[in-house]
Parts: sequence; C-alpha cells; structure tokens
Amino acid sequence: MAVPVLTTSTKRSKTTCVQCRVRKRSPEGPGNGDGASPAESSQIQLERRRGALACIECRSQKTRCPGDLPACGKCVRRGRDCVYPTPKRPTRGAKPTASPGAQEEANPLIISPSPTQATPGASTVNLLPPVNETLTLFDAYFEHVYPLPWYAFLHKRSVVQRYLDGTIEECLPLAICAVTTQRLKFDRYSAELSASWAQRAEDYLMQTLENPSTSRLQALVLIVRYRVEAGNFSKAFMLAALAGRCAVALRLNYERPGLRFLVQEVRRRIMWSCFLLDSNFSVGLREYEICPPEILYLQLPCPETEFEDDTPVKTPPLRAVSTKTAERLGVYAACLRLVSIRRDIMMLTRRLTSSRVEPRDLMRSVQQFENELDHLYQSLADFDRYSSTMFTHGRKQVRLLIVHQSWHLTHCDLYRIFLTGYRESAPASALEGIDSQEILRIRGLCLQHALSIVQILQEFSEQSPAQTVDFDTAYHAYHATRIILFTTQPAVVAQPLSVAAALEKARFCQRMLERYFPASPVVEPMKKEMEFVIGRYASRFNATGSLLLPQPEEAIDEDPRQADEARIRQRLGIHSLIRRADFVDDSNEVTSPAPNFQARSSAIRHTLSVQQPERRSQRTSSVIYRAPQRTLGTHGTTPSRNNAADSAKSRSYQQQNNVAGNANNEPASYAEERPDQSSDEMRFAFNPWMGWPETLETYGFPQGVDDDYF
Repeated sequence: MAVPVLTTSTKRSKTTCVQCRVRKRSPEGPGNGDGASPAESSQIQLERRRGALACIECRSQKTRCPGDLPACGKCVRRGRDCVYPTPKRPTRGAKPTASPGAQEEANPLIISPSPTQATPGASTVNLLPPVNETLTLFDAYFEHVYPLPWYAFLHKRSVVQRYLDGTIEECLPLAICAVTTQRLKFDRYSAELSASWAQRAEDYLMQTLENPSTSRLQALVLIVRYRVEAGNFSKAFMLAALAGRCAVALRLNYERPGLRFLVQEVRRRIMWSCFLLDSNFSVGLREYEICPPEILYLQLPCPETEFEDDTPVKTPPLRAVSTKTAERLGVYAACLRLVSIRRDIMMLTRRLTSSRVEPRDLMRSVQQFENELDHLYQSLADFDRYSSTMFTHGRKQVRLLIVHQSWHLTHCDLYRIFLTGYRESAPASALEGIDSQEILRIRGLCLQHALSIVQILQEFSEQSPAQTVDFDTAYHAYHATRIILFTTQPAVVAQPLSVAAALEKARFCQRMLERYFPASPVVEPMKKEMEFVIGRYASRFNATGSLLLPQPEEAIDEDPRQADEARIRQRLGIHSLIRRADFVDDSNEVTSPAPNFQARSSAIRHTLSVQQPERRSQRTSSVIYRAPQRTLGTHGTTPSRNNAADSAKSRSYQQQNNVAGNANNEPASYAEERPDQSSDEMRFAFNPWMGWPETLETYGFPQGVDDDYF
C-alpha cells in the first residue's frame, strides 16, 4: 500500500512522517509533535498495520496470527488464502452502508493473495443472496437434495454453524446454492444466477488447486454434479479426476481412528462420494478409474441418525466378508455396496465378450453374485426392506427408491447375460454347454426383476411428494423397459408378458421420465431411445397380439473417430457419461500430411534394402529379447452372437494368442491379485511424484483436523 505524500508548511518538521502527524505524535514520542489539521486528517486514512482479529487459518491451527493486511505473513508463506472474519462492529474510517443488517455480520471477508481477485467485493458477500435466503437454500438442500445418496456427504449442523461464524470457505456455500437451485428449479433464482455461483466456486477451486482441503473437495464434488446435470460432460469428467486425486492426496481412503467420530465419518463420506462419482464415469472400465474399490480401506457410512447425532458406530466394509451372517447396513451403505457389485458384473460381462469362460465358472460366478445380493437384502433393517407402503412415511423415500430399484436392476445386469440377442448379453458361444432349461429359468428371473422395478416406480409416484430424484431412476426405468419389451418375443422366456401389457408398462416408464426429468441432458438420450423402441414394438404388433418375428436389438451407432478395439471392449451404453463426453481422437491432426503412395512405397523399399543385411548380422551375432505383448483376445474382431463360423474363428484366434504367450493379463477376480498389495502401499514413506512423506504435518495440513474442519 503506497503511503500518500502530505504537503507540509515550512513551520513543520520535514522529518515527521504522515502516520505520526495523523496520530498527533512526533517521532520522539507523544505530545511533542504537531498534529495534522482536521481537514488533512479527514483526507488521510490511517494505514492499518495489524488486523483486529486472527485469521481463520491461524485460529484453526491455534497459532499466533501476525494480523497483517491484506494477508498475514504465515498464509502468504504457505500459499494459502487468508480469511478474516468480519468484525462485529465497523472499524474506524469505514464508510457507512445504506442498510446494515445480518448479512454484513455473518458473511466472511474473503481475502485471497491471488492476483485475479482484486477486491473483497468479488467475494461471496456480493454473489450469494442475503443470509436468511442462503440459509433457506441450505435447508432446501438438506431436505430435498441430500437424500440422494450421491450428495450425502455434508453435515448440516457443521455447515450452517461455520457459515454463520464466517469460517467457511466461499466455494462451499456457492456450490451448495448452485446445486440446490439447479435441481429444485426455484422461480426466483434464474439458471444464469446458478451458473454464476457454480463458475465462481469452480474458479476459486482452480486457483487453490495445489492446496486441497476437505471443504474444497466437498465443493468440487458438488460442482462436478452440477456440470453433469447441466450437460457439460467433458468438463465434469476432467473435474471428477481432480476430485479423486485430491481425495487420495489427503489420504481420505485410509481410516484415522484417532479423530473424533464425526470427523471420521465426514472423511469417509466424501471419499465414498468420490468413489460413486468415479463409478458413474468408469462403469467398470479400469482405464477410467481414479478411485477403484481396491484402494479404499474404509468402513461403509453409518446410518443417518448416528451421523447427525455424532454417535460412534462400527459398520462393515464395502464387500461382505461372509454371506452366512447378516450385517447391519444403512440405506446409504447398501447403495455403495450395490454399486461395487454392479461394477464386478459389468467386468464379467465384458470379459465374456473378449475371452472364453468355462460354463461351470460362469454359473459359479452367477451363484456368488446371487448369494451376495441376497445377503445384502437380509442386512437391511426391517423398516428399510420392501413394503407396498414404504414411501408413505419417513425422510428416506428417494433413497429407498434408489436402493430397491438398484437391487433389482443388479439382478437384471447379471441375468441379461443370458438374453441372447440383447445388446448387453454375452455372445451365443459363451453360453454353449449350459442347459437350455436353466437359461430359460434365468431369463424368467430377469423379466420378474424388471417388472419389480416398474412396480416400485409406480408406488413411489403415487405415494411420495418428492420434488427431485436422481437420474439413476431414469436409468432403471430405461433398462426395465427394454428388457420387458425384448422378452415379449417368441422363445425368449417360458411365460412372456403379452405385448399389450408390455407396451403399457413401457409407456408408464416413459411418462415417469417426462414427469421427473422434463429437460435433463443426462436423461434425454434415454427418453429418445425409449420412444423409438416403444414405437418399433408397437408397429410390429399385429391384430393377434403377437410379434411377427423375433428380432435382436439394434446396435448403437458408434463414433467412427474412435478406435475399433476400444469400442468393442468398452461397449458403452447410450446413457454412459463417458460416451456423452464426446472426446475426439485427433491423432491424425498432430502429424504432418502423409506423402503420396508412390513416394512412400519407394522410400520403404529403400529402407528395407539397407536394413536387411544389418538385421541378418544382428541375428547371427546376438539374441534380441522381445517382451511378450499384451493382446485382448477377440477384441480385434467384432463379436458375432448368432454366427457359428464367427464363434469358431474367435476361439481359434484366441487359442493362437494363448500359444504365443499373449493371454489377457487382466485378473479374472480379486483373488488373483497380490494379497499383500494393501500392505505394500501402507509401508512406503515417500512418493517421489507427490513428494509427500506419510505424516500429515509435512503435507501442509494441520494435525488437528477436528478443530480445522469444525
């Protein structure tokens, strides 16, 4: 801050500084110097050398704050944002406001050393509505949005108290308000206003990217969800990777038993939210995973009552250790376990298309998944299990809808492997050797679970006044519609539903998607395909009430700019967020144009003629070691489900690869992975890429996470 120059008369000492004149002091001490005139004093503001309060960062670490303005020296050295709470009474020299009220007292003054933030006027104080309206939006979030499992990582009492105390970082209330107004569609808050809140929170997070914290990670997860709902899938995909990196950098994937239970639960929940976010994008594809379940050494979230009341409770891990004894699972924990089971089923389905799996091994895997799903249902509390009136009471209506529909859809994901001709089914060659009656029985179970999804959705629509549901509900209805219509074809199931009844179920699901998702970029492709499929089956329905010919499902149009091997292996659905991100492989644009064919051919012949004698001499003088390269079995050719010749070619091609030593290296199950992998990760003390040893102090994060967060 530049010190203003004061023009002085010849009678005054030329060595007296402006600050001493304003304070009516001489350099030697009080009482001896000339005081500045009242006119001069009114024009010269005192330079504030020290803050009246300690900054929030120093208070959280219980260290002495230098109190420097605009940012204290400790925060500047650490590269942190320096936040001072707004004083309860105005300081001297401050201009009076037009209508001082509660907003000025409760909102914090955010002072950032970043050059992009010129004045505190660009902070949350001017962006968010008044305090009472912001608190109303907080209440709306925890009443309507928080019940969705993907948003259940904030502790209401802590968030509200920190906001009122002025100790909350601006990105979190901005993100909460943006998500709430986006999902609940309040008339008084425009979409542009919500977008400005989300953008401001995102800018703040990008400026502080190298200093992750729990609050910033919470805000980042909310912003990713906001971008997904807004249809900005490419940005959401990239931000989700940052969220996963931040969570692992903070070591949130490990338990910290020494902390207060509420702090431990907050850490677990934000880590599990990153896992859910990662699962939405990766859909069981390892190349897209940032937070795979193998690195999560955490217990599942506790029930909501214990979380709200800060009551310590022990919960089971992500996957059941044994299916013989029931566990105590809350609805949120059940959702997480279902996501993990579905991930493994998706990996099994993809493995069936790329490699040969013995029929007995396939049926053993199916039996194991069935046992785990039955065990999960038995581990739910009695009041969380299915009943025809479960949506008439309680606060968990949306969460109950998701967990019960997901439980049935997970069965459908498992059983649709046997729906030959269905888009997500296994190749016909993979089912060879399995009894046909057993296949018909499994197909019938698939249909029954799809009908249960529609029934649960119908009961929810009649009983629950919920204002918002997650797009997983649309995903469940979409797959149930396709399965119900597909099984009306001849010889698919033993007791098919009539085509008229199937079309009625499908049209009900279509109406529910229009009701709950009138303009959702996430759901729009599912709505369009449902309309197409319903019209396709209705047009083939003749007067006798049957379909003319059994038809396989039509394949999804693929992007020709993607690699063929990637398309075959990934098999992304129309609702896949990765597919919607629409990333383009522009490899052809980063190199110079190819020469003409004749010039290129002559250059190749010349190169070969020169190199051939050299290669002969190398083979005779030494042995060159070539490491076996990994191949993906039948990925190089498009799998055919109904053509026996193509199946024979695929098996022959795979046998050749196995003889050459090029078998797929991806483990068939978790049991094939190194059992000491987790202990190896726990032992290392220094990562050369991260540069952080194991202790928390050297991260730059305080030891007292309890005091820092709350």
